[in-house]
Amino acid sequence: MRCLDVKSSVYADADHTAIRCEVLFEGLPAPVPFLAMASDCEAHGAQLFVDLVAGKYGPIADFEPEEGA
Repeated sequence: MRCLDVKSSVYADADHTAIRCEVLFEGLPAPVPFLAMASDCEAHGAQLFVDLVAGKYGPIADFEPEEGA
């Protein structure tokens, strides 16, 4: 899957092993929620994580635990 754009990137955990974001993939009409991880079994997911950490799509917001969790 070819990624065209990424928005709203935020680390999903305190260890920074996953990133929640919205991704616009080629062939889709709108961005979709996505969880990028270096350990993703799909090549596009692992590559997206690397690209996000490298800053290709801008800064990643830090993880903030949910209240009451």
